[in-house]
Amino acid sequence: PSHPGVVIPCRPFAVLKMEQKDEGDDWERNDRLVLVPDRGGWTNDVRGPSGLPKDMRHGLENFFLSTHFFSQAKARCIGWKGEKAAVRLIRDAERQFRKKAAG
Repeated sequence: PSHPGVVIPCRPFAVLKMEQKDEGDDWERNDRLVLVPDRGGWTNDVRGPSGLPKDMRHGLENFFLSTHFFSQAKARCIGWKGEKAAVRLIRDAERQFRKKAAG
């Protein structure tokens, strides 16, 4: 637990691959980035989603799926990727941001 406004140094940990769709539309990817604290307890030893207990992975999946609960959109989890995919997702987002800002 933490408090609002507290900055916690984190590292990329995993990507939860998800798809979502609005009624009448096709499924589209909307992956979620999962970060963990740089230093702190169990996060020091775990390097990817396969190192998490199954119930913790399911808890994270349910957390992200619940963001669609009160909307018309449908969502589904389609798998997990590790730390390299998380870093790639961040770099791709940064490139897209810089391109948009320059253009």
